[in-house]
Amino acid sequence: MTKRERIQACIQGNEVDRPPISFWRHFPKADRHPEQLAQATLQFQQQYDLDFIKLMPNGLYAVLDWGLKVRRYRDPKKGEGISRYVVHEPEDWERLAPLDPTKGVLGQQLECLEILNEQLKGGVPLVQTIFSPLTSAAKLAGCDRIKDHLVNAPQKLQTGLEIITQSTIDFARSCVKRGIDGVFFATQWASYKLLSEKTYRKFGKQYDIHILDAVQADTSFNILHLHGDEIMFDLLLDYPVQAVNWHDRLTRPTLGEAITKYGGCVIGGLDHEQTMRSGTKAQITQQVQDAIQQTRGKRLIVGPGCVLDTDVPAWRLQAARKAIDRAKPGLFNPNI
Repeated sequence: MTKRERIQACIQGNEVDRPPISFWRHFPKADRHPEQLAQATLQFQQQYDLDFIKLMPNGLYAVLDWGLKVRRYRDPKKGEGISRYVVHEPEDWERLAPLDPTKGVLGQQLECLEILNEQLKGGVPLVQTIFSPLTSAAKLAGCDRIKDHLVNAPQKLQTGLEIITQSTIDFARSCVKRGIDGVFFATQWASYKLLSEKTYRKFGKQYDIHILDAVQADTSFNILHLHGDEIMFDLLLDYPVQAVNWHDRLTRPTLGEAITKYGGCVIGGLDHEQTMRSGTKAQITQQVQDAIQQTRGKRLIVGPGCVLDTDVPAWRLQAARKAIDRAKPGLFNPNI
């Protein structure tokens, strides 16, 4: 099967020649330049022959054009940190201006997409990382300030969320025009450790849906990523996406539990925090096989629960890739 055929068969719940696999990492320094990021992405894809590519821009890329100030660490693994937030007072939400997706950092991401599509020629499904409005808002203001504004300035915060939502829609649609197959929609706030369901419905879900609705007619492979622990999995089951990814080795539900309540694909199986950092080849292989067993190989894309560290050695990634190559339809022997 081609990569596209394999992904589409997986989405539809049909038999595949083997489960699809993908994983992703950041490319510090390269992600500041569209040509370098495109080249690093292509090299990573060529090295591991993954079934889809998740674009990995700088983790703050979506909010830098609003004037967020960052500091660059000497240690490349740390990427960049925030040195000065944009939002300090509730009134600052009303001062946010809609972003032009063709300018600044966002425009550089579109340029990276154009380079990738020219090189890939449609051979590999491509998804762009998009952050939820509440996630972007937290990067603009800081987590403590967001929590304060949720309670003490909800209307002004919602004004900011509306501006962020529209800017995100404009950027996502621009990515669609440049050939992406879908978005990797990441929310870091759909967690019971952070918010109640009622609060997330009001300040998270309604804005998330606006963005996903805006792209779903022109895309075929949208992924929801629920970040962190104690996630609101059931609350987000009705999102218009084809796949869901979460830290399945660290928090409920398991892949097996999720596949019984969700009709799309599940992406996971690889523990990005422990096994992919320090596990043996046998442990990595066992996790791949366990993921296949839990789902019976149906509607499963093997991948990490979240982004891999930049220093995960190539042999661990190759171990996961080789374990997939050995997987056969209907063959679920844990001793393979």
